[in-house]
Amino acid sequence: MSIPQPLPSPGRLIASIPGMIGFIPQRSLILVLIPAGSTDPDRGELAALPRFDLTDSAASILDRLRPLLAKMGSATGFVIVVDDRLPAPGVDGRATSGRDHRLVEQVVRGLAASPVRVSGTFATVAIVAGGSWWSLSGTTESGTLPDPARTPSARQRAALGMPVLESRAALADSLRTDPALAVPVSAALGGAVAEVRGRRQAVEHELEMTVRDRRDLEQVLYAIADLADGVTFPPSDLARLGAVLSIATVSQCLPAIAIGEHAVAAERLWILLTRSLTGRYRAEAAVLLAYSAHLRGDGTLAGLAITVALEADPTHIFARLLHAALERALPPGVVHRFARFAIAAAADLGITIP
Repeated sequence: MSIPQPLPSPGRLIASIPGMIGFIPQRSLILVLIPAGSTDPDRGELAALPRFDLTDSAASILDRLRPLLAKMGSATGFVIVVDDRLPAPGVDGRATSGRDHRLVEQVVRGLAASPVRVSGTFATVAIVAGGSWWSLSGTTESGTLPDPARTPSARQRAALGMPVLESRAALADSLRTDPALAVPVSAALGGAVAEVRGRRQAVEHELEMTVRDRRDLEQVLYAIADLADGVTFPPSDLARLGAVLSIATVSQCLPAIAIGEHAVAAERLWILLTRSLTGRYRAEAAVLLAYSAHLRGDGTLAGLAITVALEADPTHIFARLLHAALERALPPGVVHRFARFAIAAAADLGITIP
């Protein structure tokens, strides 16, 4: 018989949120879902970490949660409110905010018939080191937050070159087109596309095309390794990478990287290309970023990236499929099949993506 493991302390759980979602939430309601049998959400043992604005109604929150709850097994849930307008806790360790309390109570009642067992509701003014947290469940449970920057999830992000940003808006800004990159890359893109496609038009035999596909795929894989080593790419190289990503036989292999050891290094290249490319070429990099982020459990980044991809190319098939998966709250494991198909596609070209 298995022995139930203690759940994480509320302070540690709250402090871990920025590292898990990639930014410091403000005026938010966050539902932390820990699957049955897991005990350490700060090390990735989460079913989900959906975040909502405090201006959302309980009905809207529960409606958006419905697809996720319909597909998940039993889980322990914690409802966290972050609101800088909350008064300081009183002598009994509690603070009150009528609207926040009503919203939390309505959400908890709505979850009663779901597989989620809510084990606590907590609030804080801000997720900062030494900040106060307290219970919203009528108890005197309260405490201070450890340093969010020193949690395992935040340290892992920093080590991978993906620091926690100060807000969701800052995370969205990190994907915006950078004119300093996009202008020279756009100027070189037409020539790069003509070169890449011209070489393919000159191919006479199927075997030669396979060789061409393999070389172009290798170029992307080498670029991931170079970027991880600190190499800076000139606009001409970024333009050629954008042109190569537009080749279907190449791009269909790249989701395989999202389940390997180079996934985060690849994300850095996808972000760079998302900021550098324009038009439909931007969609290829953004959808690869969305896919990788989704498999990592970073739903916020995945959602932002898939929006960028669809804005760049509303007809992009992979982007539309992935958007549908995100909208229906399918767990990352369900979309692993794209990576398996990609591994097989790369193998057909003679390349093994570990």
